[in-house]
Amino acid sequence: MTNAIATSAAVSVDATVRIGKKSYALHDAMSHGAAVYDKLYLLQEQQLDYYRELGTLLIQVRALFKSDKLFGQYLLKSDLGSMSRQDRSDSMFIAANWAKVQKLNATGALEALGVSAI
Repeated sequence: MTNAIATSAAVSVDATVRIGKKSYALHDAMSHGAAVYDKLYLLQEQQLDYYRELGTLLIQVRALFKSDKLFGQYLLKSDLGSMSRQDRSDSMFIAANWAKVQKLNATGALEALGVSAI
């Protein structure tokens, strides 16, 4: 990973930072970094909504099957066949506990946690 960064980013003696074909003055590079970081934060916020939507869909579809085994077999043949069991379980858990997840998220308790840790 370090080698990839070293070959795609460079800093010159005049404190110009180059990433790919773009060049930034030092201050501008930090502003650009802050904007990228903000985008990551927003994506993290959206991620919970996406997991909830997936979980709600999976909970409703699961109700159509007599067992988890039959549900799993159906999913393997569907467009969601590539979804891992862990992601499926996490999605359904977040959807089933959405009110509590929102409450914890509002207090900042989930900021450092991944979806599986919730």
